[in-house]
Amino acid sequence: MAADDVKDFKEKLKNVLIHKIALTKINCTRNVNLTYLKPLQLQSIQGAMKSDALIMLPTGYGKSLIFEMLGKMNNTKCIIISPLNAIIEEQTRKLGRKAVNVNSALINSLEGPEAADFKDGKFEYIFGHPEQILKKEVCTIFKQKSWENVSHIVVDEAHCVVQWGHDFRPDFRNISKLRAILPQAKILALTATATPKMRKEIQQQLCMKDVFSLSGPVDRPNIKLIVQKRLPLTGGKTTAEGSYQDVLNPYIEELCSQIWNVPKTIVYSKLKWCGVGYDMVSQAARLEDNTDEILSAVSQFHAPCTDEMKKNIAQNMADTHGSIKLLFATQAYGMGTDAPDVERVCHIGPPSSLECYLQEIGRAGRYGRQSSAYMHYNMSDIATNTIVQPEVREFCLLKTCRRQFLSQYFETKVDLDSILKHNCCDVCEKECECDHCLVSEVEKCEVIDNCQCADEPDCTQLKEMLESYFNAENDQINMLNQQLVTGLTQTLCDKIVLNYKDIKCEEDIQGLFPYVHLKQHYLSNILLIVQTLN
Repeated sequence: MAADDVKDFKEKLKNVLIHKIALTKINCTRNVNLTYLKPLQLQSIQGAMKSDALIMLPTGYGKSLIFEMLGKMNNTKCIIISPLNAIIEEQTRKLGRKAVNVNSALINSLEGPEAADFKDGKFEYIFGHPEQILKKEVCTIFKQKSWENVSHIVVDEAHCVVQWGHDFRPDFRNISKLRAILPQAKILALTATATPKMRKEIQQQLCMKDVFSLSGPVDRPNIKLIVQKRLPLTGGKTTAEGSYQDVLNPYIEELCSQIWNVPKTIVYSKLKWCGVGYDMVSQAARLEDNTDEILSAVSQFHAPCTDEMKKNIAQNMADTHGSIKLLFATQAYGMGTDAPDVERVCHIGPPSSLECYLQEIGRAGRYGRQSSAYMHYNMSDIATNTIVQPEVREFCLLKTCRRQFLSQYFETKVDLDSILKHNCCDVCEKECECDHCLVSEVEKCEVIDNCQCADEPDCTQLKEMLESYFNAENDQINMLNQQLVTGLTQTLCDKIVLNYKDIKCEEDIQGLFPYVHLKQHYLSNILLIVQTLN
């Protein structure tokens, strides 16, 4: 073996050992069993060891392990700047006594003994918002000799430097000031969503130099992308509440009927609708025998929640045995939150940008399970006078592959050939010719044949009679979501019309929707209406 080959082998062996030792330290600290690094994690670590680095990896890939490894490999400190309390609290909890949160409480106690360990530089991972990290008294501490071994300044969720730094949180644009205080430290910027233009601006704002740049695929192939139109906000009998309820009713019926078989779901919407959704579940739960069980399975996460509430909800969602199955949330539940078993994300109304959309649907499918991302919109949601960006509007109206559109927008690659079309998006699903889809088409044809009665005069008359009766009963309920309380929905009406020739008794009606408990007098009146035709 040539001398150069021996030298190269020794260098590679040395790196492997360094990585293994660092992983072992992490396993001991966090009581986990990490045995290897993913390929892009390894490349990111190697790049960040040599120079400033900008890393874009998909949500759920494990970006936080990169800076955790850097600290353990070098026996150095890392200052991690994060935008949200939820991220900081989750990370400090995970890293334990080696991590500190530079929050207002710590800053206010800098003169006391409780801050001695921080001032003496005894922590390995220092977390904080830019507003706290850049305070004069904190920067003064960073200038001390005990802080000379800071190897990296990590900017987590680095797209916030661009999105928030202009006016919302201007200190994001001042992070580069730390370079003058800690000249030996390299910048590591981490994000899951940034266009090439945004990545360039991040580098400029952070004064990064000789940048190692790595962009992994933004695509999450196990998440099916589904976009559906919802009822308009106004027009005819439609109201804003009705449009929202129409989307939510199936989710709530599912939760009430099969609570422990419901996939963990996050519903993103504006703040007002989080409360409306929670109230809808509460009203429906009161009609069930297991009211308390249903109520324990639903929650809401948004800015008005207290920090303690947010912390409890985040921990419950992170627990694969947690009680929450349906979470109503605003954008506040997003970056950095870790809920590994979410299988469904629903947007009622599109987010303002594709960056936000990708962040939020990335909460699903963390375990690799096939998951779904639904977006429900109407034309009011994507009107030109809204804050929705043009590319979001274009995404909603697409007639071609949605996954490919996202890949082109972020200028990353996607392997469409490896994804079954019916698992890709709602557009591609229509073109799928796999065995599963061919069988489904045959079954649909059989259903259509059985539905021919829908055009018969008897069926038209029955439908009108049932709708009139349902409306009369629903109007007597003084609540927002009357149909959810009574169970007298348009879906039930259509199913009765489809099967009316087979309905001979009240049990036959209840059997059409076994998980919706119809009141006895509803069943009796429906049977009387059906019998006028039979």
